[in-house]
Amino acid sequence: MSVSATTAKPIYRYRWKNIVFWGLGIALALLFVGAGLAKLYGTADMVQLFAAIEIVIGLTLLYPATVGLGALLGAITMAFATLANFTIGHDMIHSTVIAVAFLAIAWERRSQLFALADGV
Repeated sequence: MSVSATTAKPIYRYRWKNIVFWGLGIALALLFVGAGLAKLYGTADMVQLFAAIEIVIGLTLLYPATVGLGALLGAITMAFATLANFTIGHDMIHSTVIAVAFLAIAWERRSQLFALADGV
């Protein structure tokens, strides 16, 4: 059985898409793990709690089976960071851009999230 030219999809498109999303995920993982490790040197317990959350989110982005979950958790975390920045009157563009990047990865890995939801 042959595949017609209209149904065949170029493989290179998916390879580049995969490379871009892995690169974005690794960059966000490094950002979150680095920020979490920097916060561990703080003295307040709340700062250390957020540091642990950031490190866990960063590490989930590096393991292929948990990328979708990590991106979703990162998007939720950054959405609340954006809300907190808005509430206290700080610049919220940085946390918004990071939240959108997490959402893009979560959308790309939505099949993992659906499979996780089906398993619960």
